[in-house]
Amino acid sequence: MQSLLIPFFCCLLLFCFCQNRKGNNKAEESKFNSSFNEIIEEAQTPLWLSEKVMPIDGEIKKGPYKRARKGVAETKEVLGNYLYLTRHGQGHPYHPFWNYVLGLNLLRINEDQLAYKALSQLIDLPDTTVYTNTIKRLTTLDELKELPRALRIRILAKQGFVEQTQTALQRYVPKQNYAAFNCAVAAMLIGEHDQSIALLQKALEPDIFIRLYKRSSATAGAVGMAYAMGRYEEVFSLSEWMIKLGKTVTDKGYMKFDDEGKRDSYSVDQWESSFDIVQSFRELAFKAKKGDTFIWKDLKDGSYHGSCRGFIDTLSVSVLVRDGVVSHIEVISCQDDRPFTTEKIIPKRIMDQKSLKIDAVTSATITSYAIVAATAGAVISARK
Repeated sequence: MQSLLIPFFCCLLLFCFCQNRKGNNKAEESKFNSSFNEIIEEAQTPLWLSEKVMPIDGEIKKGPYKRARKGVAETKEVLGNYLYLTRHGQGHPYHPFWNYVLGLNLLRINEDQLAYKALSQLIDLPDTTVYTNTIKRLTTLDELKELPRALRIRILAKQGFVEQTQTALQRYVPKQNYAAFNCAVAAMLIGEHDQSIALLQKALEPDIFIRLYKRSSATAGAVGMAYAMGRYEEVFSLSEWMIKLGKTVTDKGYMKFDDEGKRDSYSVDQWESSFDIVQSFRELAFKAKKGDTFIWKDLKDGSYHGSCRGFIDTLSVSVLVRDGVVSHIEVISCQDDRPFTTEKIIPKRIMDQKSLKIDAVTSATITSYAIVAATAGAVISARK
């Protein structure tokens, strides 16, 4: 009889242990989910962000935002306008687009939780919502929601919610290159490098682009990410198509032309700056394969400088090494016409992460990765 009881009690103990562990896992998952929800729900509109009243009529359309060089103060001023538009312009055909712009600009100045809420408000709009069909490349509500879906995943990864990011990446299939690229960033940030590379390859497929000429800047970002992940072979493979076309390109798919048949200056700057950044990372990858990799410590003390072509002109970075460790990174020269925030945010993110695997500034891919390339060059020159 005793011999029969022993196996019974062993099985009972094993069952109780498994149930307890299962219960603990559920409790941890519940705690994790509630923690995430609390962070988003508790995000309050900061004191600096207040409504800026403006007329809501047929002329307002896209709103007051213009792509120009903006500092934090200017960006906040514009955000006040869009906050007013989103709160008081329901029913206007451009109202969903105003939510879109509000979310993107909050993301640009590191207001991740508020950006997530704004983007979610757009994504949760029913299909019957009134929406204009006059915005190029975003003619349907579903097209407008595509990038915000990917940006929410990127925010999850940036905030360190690994499990939620993994689940979201499994469930979501990006349809546009912007969305695929942002999902690749999310995968990189949580350490899923193989998945990130696969998404980057998808993001660079010509057929997935809404605007093919944007493929050049996406490639600059892709090779920068591949280098940061230590995937040096992919630096070369992802950029091979661009190298074959060369720095001076006349292909109408990658270049805009004016009425006189001349290449549009914006298109020229975008292609050539992207090409130079790609070249910089290819050179860095070549050095890395020979052993000169980016490292954070065991460096020679001193001040080091690196440079790389930005969108408009060459930008310069200063790196200070103390006690063998990178102690300060600063952009000392930059003429790019995207937000001033990029020049401050990217060095800070590199310092915070002690790595080049950082989240670039949304809509400032070229400037972001030019800073990354210049920083890498400076640090490598400090190797012993």
